[in-house]
Order: sequence, then C-alpha cells, then structure tokens
Amino acid sequence: LLFMFQISVFVNPCRQPIALPAQPCSTSRPCSAGTYCHYGLTPETTICCSLEGNPCDQPLVTGIGSGSQQRWYYNAQRGTCEMFLYKGLKGNANNFLSQQSCEHSCRPNPCAEGKHLTLHQIRFQILIILIIHGLSSHILELESFKKAISSGRPYSTPDGRYLSCDVSLEVSSCPSGYWCNPGATRHTAVCCPGAVADPCTLPVITGEGDEELERYYYDAATKTCRAFTYRGMKGNQNNFLTMTACEQQCQPLENPCIGQPATTAAGQVIFCSATNKEMCPVNFWCHVGATPETTVCCPGGSFFFLNSVIHFLM
Repeated sequence: LLFMFQISVFVNPCRQPIALPAQPCSTSRPCSAGTYCHYGLTPETTICCSLEGNPCDQPLVTGIGSGSQQRWYYNAQRGTCEMFLYKGLKGNANNFLSQQSCEHSCRPNPCAEGKHLTLHQIRFQILIILIIHGLSSHILELESFKKAISSGRPYSTPDGRYLSCDVSLEVSSCPSGYWCNPGATRHTAVCCPGAVADPCTLPVITGEGDEELERYYYDAATKTCRAFTYRGMKGNQNNFLTMTACEQQCQPLENPCIGQPATTAAGQVIFCSATNKEMCPVNFWCHVGATPETTVCCPGGSFFFLNSVIHFLM
C-alpha cells in the first residue's frame, strides 16, 4: 500500500528567529512585553515577533512573499501615516492594519479635543471668521473650522501633514480659529482648533505627555502671571513661553503697594474702596488708587510702620 503524507512546514514570518511553538496573537490577544503582533496574511503567520525598538522609528519594510495586503506605516520624516502593500512575511513593527491604529500609536493628537470650548464660544469664533474674512471667499475655511472643532484634530495641510507653528512669533502662524500649541517638537507644536479671543480667562491646564516644559499662565484670581510645568499636549491658550509674553498678552494687575497686597486664602487679591476701608485685614490699609484695580489692601498699619522705623534706625 502506498501511503501519502502531507507534512506542513512552519514558515517563520518574523525577521528574527523565534522559539517554538509560536505564540498566536490578535487585536484581542496582545503579545507580551518585548514582542509585537505580526499580522500576517494567514492565521499561521499572525504570531508574536521580537520587538526591535520603537515601531514608529522603524523604516518602511514591504516584506517578502507572494501576497499583497493594504497596510499603514508611520513616515517619521513627514509625520504622517501612509498606505503601503505588505507581501506577508519578514516585515517589522511599523506595520498597522488601519490608518487609525497607526495614528493612535505614532501620531498622537496634541490638541485638547476641543472640549474646553462652549457652544457660545464656538459660535463667537465662527462669527469672527465671517466678520473678518467674509462668507463667500472663506466658506471652505469656515467648514474646515467647524469640522476641526467637533473632532479636535490639528489643522492639516492638503497632503495630510499637521501644520507646524512657532509660538514665539508675535503674529500667529495658524489659520483663523486655530492657535499654536507650545509643544516640545515640531510634531506637537501644531495648530489646534478652538482659538478664543481672550486666553487670559482660561484656567491653567498642565496637559498630558512625558515632557516637563517651563511655561507661564495668567492667574485671573491674583491677576498675575505664574510659572507652571506643561506636559506638552492637551493644553489650552493660557500657556506662554515666557513671563514677558504672558504679561504682554494679559496685562497683570499693577501692584500699587510697597510689598504684596493682601489676598484671600484662595490667593485672590482683596480689593477695597474709599467708602469701605475696613474690609482690609489687620496690618493692611486701603490704598485708594486711580482705578478699582489699584484700590487694594496694602501692607501697613501700626505693626508695619513700627517695623519700618526700627529697620530704618538700625
């Protein structure tokens, strides 16, 4: 009798040798640390392979084999996720099933998803665009702005790249309705939707990410510019590179006192008036300035005066 045997030979789809048996994987069955899921063209070639560094830094590898399937890779030079045809074997980790998964892994959105804008603010910004630019010549710009507001995506050029910007410029390099996120790199220093007319009214947002960037914000409660640490993404416009830039934009409270004015427990400056000087705390007196903003409680009183005299005599 003639027996015929069909022997299946395992073909390693990875670029590096692997230990057998191979570990199958899927979107719902991820690989362990130090490995990644190689999505082949068959279940047998969809296994865990050794990870060689950051997938987003790896070059395009179309692989070998007779297959052809649409995939996406991250082009680090252009900062975009682009389509290619994968042959099925010997690829690398810079190989994604969809544009969305590629962008999620390699092209994070530095913008704050537009959530800090109220409906009133959105309508106001649209009105500004119409007033400044007119409806007929900028209807496409208006539509792109409304779409960006709803999606929270940065402004993109026609070829899909995020528009980089320079926050240090006095004149914004972003289109109408967008503001420049002061990120650490050109990939995060991009034009975000939802620009507001007065950023000084926004709360401070430290953001998200791994960066530790020294930035400045305007504290509306104390009417001063203060330093904070920005994480690089998901912030808002109340975010300045320097103290000077913050003060030029927001014009902090002019301090009329010799010393710091009295503040509440929450750090808010205590204002007084010519008819209500008694509201100043002990050892402070009501400085009646030319404006309500300079009519504040200044350090003084008998205790302050006595200390000043003693210091002068010494």
